[in-house]
Amino acid sequence: METRNVTRRQTKVLVHDIRLAILDELKENGYAGVTFEGVARRARTSKPVLYRRYSSRAHMALDAWTWSSPVKMPKRSKGSLRADLIAILEALQDYNKAAGAASFRRMIAEADDDLMKEMTEMTAENSRDAIRMALQAAYERGEISGNTLAAPLEFLPIVLFRHDVFFRRPPYDKKATEALVDEILLPVFGALVTPAPR
Repeated sequence: METRNVTRRQTKVLVHDIRLAILDELKENGYAGVTFEGVARRARTSKPVLYRRYSSRAHMALDAWTWSSPVKMPKRSKGSLRADLIAILEALQDYNKAAGAASFRRMIAEADDDLMKEMTEMTAENSRDAIRMALQAAYERGEISGNTLAAPLEFLPIVLFRHDVFFRRPPYDKKATEALVDEILLPVFGALVTPAPR
């Protein structure tokens, strides 16, 4: 039987195998049970290979979760600003559900500054584009008088989502999501959007 030389695997194949190994470890052992040794053994590679790619267990988990279940933000309007904002929050919920709220909390607790920045940028970029799309569509329908927000406010849905999920409630609660949109986001966006510069 031919023994596979794992050191000669192409980088793309090796990374694929590592990510699958991380996901399998998460599924079988939970986030708390994931180790560099376990992932290396399952992926048939070495711990030094993993250390060159990942700075921590949290970094490994985030990479695998993002690869397997990327944040899938709406690309087109659903017909109203309210429906669009709910869809944006539900996309964040789906991503969180794939990882599991408890595992995500532990990962955040272990994340260093660099990983926190990576996590924020990854989700914020997607949500910002979706919010801009929603505002533009609402403006064109006449729902709001403008279609641009100050940069920090573009991240308001994701900031509220993180607080709501990690500190207040279970991973998904439709009524709470709708209340967040109706009681906070719609009033804020409706009051603060401004005409786009010409």
